[in-house]
Amino acid sequence: MDRKRTTSALVKYAKETFVEHTRETSLVAPISPSPESLIETVLDGLRLEPHDIVVDLGCGDGRWLLAAARRGCAGRGLDLNEDLLRKGRLAAAEARVSSLVELDKEDIFVAPLAGSTVIIVYLFREGLAKMKEKLEAEADPGARVVSVGFQIRGWVSVATFVVEGLHAYIYRVSDLGDSSSGRTIAGVAP
Repeated sequence: MDRKRTTSALVKYAKETFVEHTRETSLVAPISPSPESLIETVLDGLRLEPHDIVVDLGCGDGRWLLAAARRGCAGRGLDLNEDLLRKGRLAAAEARVSSLVELDKEDIFVAPLAGSTVIIVYLFREGLAKMKEKLEAEADPGARVVSVGFQIRGWVSVATFVVEGLHAYIYRVSDLGDSSSGRTIAGVAP
C-alpha cells in the first residue's frame, strides 16, 4: 500500500474512532502524537525566539512544548488526560526544562489565550470550527497558529509544512480592524 493510501486509511480510522469516543467523552481529537521530525521542522520554520510564549491546546505528552523549551521558549500545555500530562512533566524534568514548561489539566475551549505568540492545535475539522471562533476572539494580533493535520476553513495559511505525510498549516493573527471580531487571518510571512 502506498503512503497516500496508508495515510488516508489512518485518518479514516482515527475519525471513526473519534466519532465513537466523542459519544462517551468531551474529547475533540484522538490521542495522536505528532512525529518529532514534524515538530522540529515546524519550530525551525517558525524561527522561535526566547521571548515567544507557546501554548499547545490538547498537548498530550507535551512534546511540542519540550521542543520549544529546548529553544529557550516558555510554554503551557492543556489536556484532559492526566496520564499524558504526568508523562510530559516527567519528560520536562528529565530534559531540565521544567521551569519553562507548564502542563495543566484544563478544557482547551475555556483556557485564556492572551499573551501567547504561538498556539498549536491538532484537532479534527469539527473541533477546529469551534476553536476558530475562540482564536478569532482571543488570540493576540501577530500570534501564529499552527494547525496540525487540517486546515482551518476560511483562513489562509502563510506556510505549510509536510513531514512524513502529515501537514502543519501556519496562520498569523493580525488585527486589521475590518472584521466584526476585529481580528483577521492575514497572508503575511510567518
